[in-house]
Amino acid sequence: MATLSQFGYALAVDRHRNFRRAAKACFISQPTLSMQLAKLEDELAVVLFDRSRRPVVPTREGAVLLEQFRTVMREYERIEEVVQELRGVIAGPYRLGIIPTMAPTILPLVVPRFVAAHPAVEIQIEELTTAQIVERLAQETLDGGILATPLHMPTLTEYAICREQFVVFHSPTIELRTDAQGRVRLDALPLERLMVMREGHCLRTQTLDLCALGAEASETQGFVLEAGSLATLCAMVQNGPYFTILPALAAAELEARGLGDLIKSIAGKAPFREVALVTRRIENRRAIREALIDVAREALEPLEDKRRRLRAQPVEPLAS
Repeated sequence: MATLSQFGYALAVDRHRNFRRAAKACFISQPTLSMQLAKLEDELAVVLFDRSRRPVVPTREGAVLLEQFRTVMREYERIEEVVQELRGVIAGPYRLGIIPTMAPTILPLVVPRFVAAHPAVEIQIEELTTAQIVERLAQETLDGGILATPLHMPTLTEYAICREQFVVFHSPTIELRTDAQGRVRLDALPLERLMVMREGHCLRTQTLDLCALGAEASETQGFVLEAGSLATLCAMVQNGPYFTILPALAAAELEARGLGDLIKSIAGKAPFREVALVTRRIENRRAIREALIDVAREALEPLEDKRRRLRAQPVEPLAS
């Protein structure tokens, strides 16, 4: 009879697309894993994987069964979670992905509070791009992801945490025209001086959308900046002559370093990105997710400028 262990081995092969790596992840030998999968295939009378291909891929029938294995394993893991919830306990591991443009500013505000409030939760955090988080959620190797939304993906559920407004950060060697309130208009910015993040970061897409530019934007400076972090981007801008678009928390850090004169609010409808915790539609560890959302909303609530909420413009993270 098929066993849960065999389901787990099959899912490991599907995830790693390699028998050796799957065996290592399961802490068993490769011959043992291969033997157990052969027994499972004999029991089901179905070949799960095409072993002639590199990397290994599921057969058409195998892909259908693997999805059912995921459902079975998910519900089995849910039993312990339900027991803990009945006891009023919030405990266990939680695998969280977060995009790099949020990690250095949001994590220090949220994680210490969450750990203090829920010491029995083991939160495991990775910095990943939006595409990587979406892929890992589908593979069920992440429980949740903090990123910019909306994603418009029917397989995911989004829990909004806060709105983070965008501002302009510029080099001291360039002057930007401002209105009477010290704000800049996007259509008056010197776009030939715009610096952006590298491909793969949603902040790049949001910046180009705000400035009404296409893919050619990164070529306006005469070179392509491969900035994988906000720190690199800000350092390049500060030593200019350039400007960029930043989320509010990153700008607050610069202001704390005495660079407030180089930060300008944006006139008109205040552009913002929605920060959300994203999970699969069918998820485990719901109690941990709810607790994490509560702590994050409380910690990040000061980000929102309530005075401009009615005159705000959401900027979507993904290219249309």
